[in-house]
Amino acid sequence: MPLLPNYLYQYPQSKNYYFRLRVPSEVCEKLSTKPFTFIASLKCCKLSLSRSTALFIKDKFEREWELIMEERLIEGLLGDNTYEPANWDFRAYLKKQYATYLAVSKQIIRGERQSHIDLEKLSIPSSADMKLYEQHLKETIKEGNSATTYKQLAHPHYLESYLDDYMAFLGSKTHAELVQLKPDEALTLPLNIHSSAEAHFNEHGYGEEFLNEMLDDDCSLPVDKHAINRFIARHGYQEFRLKKQLMTEIIKYANEYDEFSEQEFAAKGLRIANIGQYFKLFETYTDTLDLIKSLKKDSKTRSKVKNQIKLKPTFELFLAEKSKSVKADTIEHYKISFNFFFELLGEDYDLREINKTKAKEIKDAIIAKSANSEKGCSEKTLSVATVNRYMINIGAFLNWCNDNDYEVEKDLFTNLKLKETKVSKLRRRPYTEAEIQLIKSYDFKDMREAKEIRTDAFWFPKIALYTGMRLNEISFLTTDDFGVEKGIHYISIEDKDLKNENSERRFPIHSKLIEFGLLDLVAERKRQKQKVLFIECRVGKTKPGKYGWAESISRWYNRSLIKKIGISKEYEGEQGFMIDFHCLRTTFLSFCKRNGLNGYIVKQIVGHTGKDDVTFDVYGSEVSTKIEVMKKLIENIDY
Repeated sequence: MPLLPNYLYQYPQSKNYYFRLRVPSEVCEKLSTKPFTFIASLKCCKLSLSRSTALFIKDKFEREWELIMEERLIEGLLGDNTYEPANWDFRAYLKKQYATYLAVSKQIIRGERQSHIDLEKLSIPSSADMKLYEQHLKETIKEGNSATTYKQLAHPHYLESYLDDYMAFLGSKTHAELVQLKPDEALTLPLNIHSSAEAHFNEHGYGEEFLNEMLDDDCSLPVDKHAINRFIARHGYQEFRLKKQLMTEIIKYANEYDEFSEQEFAAKGLRIANIGQYFKLFETYTDTLDLIKSLKKDSKTRSKVKNQIKLKPTFELFLAEKSKSVKADTIEHYKISFNFFFELLGEDYDLREINKTKAKEIKDAIIAKSANSEKGCSEKTLSVATVNRYMINIGAFLNWCNDNDYEVEKDLFTNLKLKETKVSKLRRRPYTEAEIQLIKSYDFKDMREAKEIRTDAFWFPKIALYTGMRLNEISFLTTDDFGVEKGIHYISIEDKDLKNENSERRFPIHSKLIEFGLLDLVAERKRQKQKVLFIECRVGKTKPGKYGWAESISRWYNRSLIKKIGISKEYEGEQGFMIDFHCLRTTFLSFCKRNGLNGYIVKQIVGHTGKDDVTFDVYGSEVSTKIEVMKKLIENIDY
């Protein structure tokens, strides 16, 4: 049960509140009766309403005691003494109301031993808050919407009593003649200063009836809507200043009040309307405080948004710069990683928000990501290497941001990478002899399989098996890449978008590929005046991707062919192996190593030579291996 003032009571089993008042002994003596306590049901179960009603009754009773002691007749309830200002002097009206409300507040505090309003929850707006509120009111004037301001008035009746007259005045010829109103005056003047129109209206108290009858003015001119909204906003501003001053006094009084003090206090006669307005005052004051709080929050948000470093637009700048210095497959890796980050964080995510805690959350999300979630699969998670690649990519991006003077932390992902172990790192294995034969003789059983890329799909695995070429290298081949020297047919890979500069090379064509009809295909493309050798995998594409032009070949091979020759990728994964198209290159190199073929020549064929090979690449850099020597080696590849 809440703590009740001494004039309210509630029986344990009753929902209603009761009015309770001890009749003074001197009054009882005057009436020749014994002292007693008067109790009567208020027939109300709402505490706030019961308190208001009881306070009103208590005040009336106390006035009755005075009349009895003075032996005067009971005059009944007080008449209506509502203050009505003679003209639009709102300051005078507020000053009058201020004195009344302050007296009401003190009286309630004394009567209840504490205010029924939780004063500890009330705050006094600062000067900055007042400026922010005034700016908000000015914006409502500009927007032509003062509805919120009107709802926060504790005295809307006062505004209403003059609003119609003021609107009539603004539309009158009298206003046009008397007031030299500046075009932007309603929008620029501080709210503590009268506009020209307000000053004249305040001084003369023009009303619609007066304008029509006394001045023969029809008030039909266009009305400045900004001036009307300023009239409402100015009421709201002045009233809130009153409320601020009043709350300061009330809080001060409540903090200093001593209920045991015998200080004199002149009680104020209260009407139910006074109490209602008193409650309304607190209610609207709280509403305005809430509005100011939201304005401050919005102001911070606007400031934050203004300086926001958005994820996607910044990433696009990063990618544009990187595209000039890194290979296409690296760019593709960035895109794959960041498509996930866009989904995880949002394209407009503010990069300033990424800290160590957020970096850890991002890492956890990457670890939990399904390996093929973009394709609707969710059974397997990313490998350790792929998780680390995601973190390396976003780490490189954030470091780039920091280096380019964005307010972004760097090196957040440096120590978050997962440790790769033999268990976590899948290795590619060479195909077995039986698997190689199945790949070489593979025939399409289903009419729908690789329907649009049949010719390309026939050649890619065979070329990889007998040359060790990468998937993207095969996809870039043109008829110009084929030549003859000393009767030996060769493939020359130059001026391509290759993995590195060592990938550029020239090597003989294996006789098995010639038997399969590779040179016939080249001749056919020349007759067709078609420079590109493998045209099917390029259909519908405008630029190469991670696998050059061969993404469709990669999908078909890794999802269809491998499965149909009896290889289970799940089983291989459990054994620590990764099986894909690149294993054809692994198979070629494994054969060369197993059969003791010359390592340096093998490196030349597959594009593995580098600056670390000092013996040949530094001291023998101006000499090339004879084509016939390379031909002899490559013919040793016999599956």
